[in-house]
Formats: sequence, C-alpha cells, structure tokens
Amino acid sequence: MFNLYLFTFSICTIHFYPHIIAQNRKEGTDGILAVANAETLKKEASYDEEIALLDWPTHLAVLDEQNIFIRDNKGVYVFDSTTKQLTFIEGTKGAAKNTMAVADNKVFVPAKKKIFVFEAGKHEISHTIEMDAAVSGVLRSKDGNIWVSTTGTPHKIAKINSKDYSIIRSNDITIGTVSAGVAAAPGITAKGDTLYHGGLGTKIYRHIFSTGETKLMVDAKDMVEDANIVYNTVAVHPITGKVYMNTLKGFSTDYTNNSINEFDFSGETPKITASYKNYTRYPAGVFFSSNFQ
Repeated sequence: MFNLYLFTFSICTIHFYPHIIAQNRKEGTDGILAVANAETLKKEASYDEEIALLDWPTHLAVLDEQNIFIRDNKGVYVFDSTTKQLTFIEGTKGAAKNTMAVADNKVFVPAKKKIFVFEAGKHEISHTIEMDAAVSGVLRSKDGNIWVSTTGTPHKIAKINSKDYSIIRSNDITIGTVSAGVAAAPGITAKGDTLYHGGLGTKIYRHIFSTGETKLMVDAKDMVEDANIVYNTVAVHPITGKVYMNTLKGFSTDYTNNSINEFDFSGETPKITASYKNYTRYPAGVFFSSNFQ
C-alpha cells in the first residue's frame, strides 16, 4: 500500500496499472502522481518534484508511459514518465474540472462549449470539437465512440464518432438534468446503450439512447436516510448495471455521516442491494476497473 495526498481526485488505468492524481500535499505521502499495481495495490512509481509546477491538478488520462495528460487550474499538460518531462499544451486554458475520456488512442477533454482532442506524441491540441452548449461530461462508449452531454435548451446527450468527430446521433433530454454542477465527475454515466443522469440531485433518471426514452427511476431520499446532499454524480457499473450514489447528511461535521448506495433497477421497483456507511470524505467519483479495459 501507499499514502496519497490529502485530496485524491482522479484515477486512470492502463495495462493494469492505475495512475492516481492527487493534490494538497500532506507530509509522508507518496507524490502528486502515483502508479499502482491493480492486483496488489502496491506502489510501482510516484512523481512529485517532476510535476511540482502543477496548480491543484484534478484529472488525468493515460495513453502510455510517455503520454500522461494532466489537467490543472491552468490547463492541460502532458507528462512523459520515462524522461520526467512535463509540457504545457498551449490553448488549453478553460479545460473543465471533469473527467477526460480515452477512445481510439486519443484523449477527449471537455472545455466549456468545446472538446479538446489530444494524441500521443503531440504537445498540441490535435482537434477541437465545437458543441452548441456547455459540455457537462465526456465518456467512452462501449463501441469505442464518445458520449457527450450538454446543458443548453434543451439538455442533450450525443454520441460522437471518435475517428472523424461527426455526431452520430443526438437526443433531447426532456426530464431531469445532465448538468454536472460543481461535481468533478460527468453529468452522465453509461452502460451500453443505457445512460443515467440526475445532476447533483437525489433523483436518478435513466435514458435509453436507441429509443430516446427518459424515465425517473428513483428519488434516493425515499430510500436513503439523511440523503440531504449528493456528492458528485451517479455512476453505473459497466458489467452489473447497478448504479452508485454517494450522499452526505450535510457539510461542517455532518459530512462524516455519509453513505454509498448501490441501486438495482432491473426489476419493477428499485432496490438497494448494498450500502456502505461512513467510509468517504468528499469522494471525487466512483471508478470501475472494467471501464479501463
């Protein structure tokens, strides 16, 4: 095992090695960027002074050891862990404090009404995808393309071709929200053709992309005690299809009263199939190893 910084923000896994970005150094921790073995969770490598220029880094995406893309308050950098070189990518100011997506060996980064695209070996923006409204989330789809949520009028979920950047299809969202708000995670989460959303509210909505149908699945307040605040957005397990939500009783000292609940929507009525009480401290998101395979 190893000790991370006080705030751990994002995880990206490549070749069974999770890369973890953290911030706000605490004495005795292992580095801003840590690399672990996925099976043992033992530290394989860590980087601190090499990337000390980063200003509160929050998210990362990994193509290989030479192409580790890191977002901070200034924009996006690429870090080569073999040479220990950190390079700022010009024009990336405004990159959102949100998850990056990897598809077709490229990195997709939300940035207001744009999506920056980066490729291995290039220290520049390879392409910019222009959207009609602010982007609240980017995800890799099961077929290797990109899910994108936007918060215009109306809110929309689109699938974008990861090779030529064309819009394959776009659906209006007429109930619920795909906003990410102040969350550090996307406003949508997906398993196959099924997406879930709800912003930072306690209501979870399901959207079937092929049919365009959106349905309210549950209001967590009806099933979870002290579900006063939803901290970061919901996440669906890419294999089981169960949906995870983290809630807090409140801020101040009430944040220690929290729960992660696993919802099963496969039946006629929603069920909580697992609940984990008082484990978290402002979690940055829910990550499934299957999403990185």
